[in-house]
Amino acid sequence: MTAGEEPLASWVRDFALLGGGTGFFAPSILGLVIWMTDGTFQAVEVLVPVGAVCGVIGVLAGVIVGTAFRAVTRWLREWPLVLFPIGFPVGGISGAVPGWIIARVIEPYSMQTAIAGASISGIAGGLVLGLVWVPYLAMRLRGRPGWPVILGMTLFAPVIGMLAVIGFGVMWEALH
Repeated sequence: MTAGEEPLASWVRDFALLGGGTGFFAPSILGLVIWMTDGTFQAVEVLVPVGAVCGVIGVLAGVIVGTAFRAVTRWLREWPLVLFPIGFPVGGISGAVPGWIIARVIEPYSMQTAIAGASISGIAGGLVLGLVWVPYLAMRLRGRPGWPVILGMTLFAPVIGMLAVIGFGVMWEALH
């Protein structure tokens, strides 16, 4: 079986795991890091529930992305190089939208929080999906399952979350 011919369920499973795991682990681990540095549980009390909501939203986004990627891969399987660059922008969008929504729920009147939430989540989503898409596609094009790549990146999501926060902080400081 080549890429795009596998059952839709395997693509949906893989990307739902990636979205849910990244959505939960990336913000939740930030709360634990803040707790370790300042000793208060306030960040954990906020970011772990945010991570849970982001995880659910990530699963839903993963279902959509997995379905779309399978369809596009099936359609363009003769030209796989065309497929390689789509991971970063799709990941950025699928990360930024939930980040914006969650930030607006947490602080509905703060545009700055919404921009920060969308930016950090967009950076994390772009990095995760951008970094996982090429090896995942390579595995699928060879007829192998892609879930090991997905699982590895899901476990790496806390590091990606921290990199996204650092990247956002650097950009924010450069602009102000």
